[in-house]
Amino acid sequence: MDSLLRPADAPAGAKQIPYQQAIERAGAAVDTGDLGRVRKIWNGTLKGMFKDQETINAVQKVVDSGDLDALRQVFS
Repeated sequence: MDSLLRPADAPAGAKQIPYQQAIERAGAAVDTGDLGRVRKIWNGTLKGMFKDQETINAVQKVVDSGDLDALRQVFS
């Protein structure tokens, strides 16, 4: 559940609402199969909210793969 509130590696006081909204938008995009929108949300909004490069790389790999089942696990 914490992943819906803010990135696990976010500093104290990180804004949870923009993160939660972006996750929800990405999940909706995955549900409709809109890979372009998922990539735009990840690259334009969510990626910058994470600090841990390993986490960024892992999510980027899934986003780049375009695997809808894997993207559902990340964003839904």
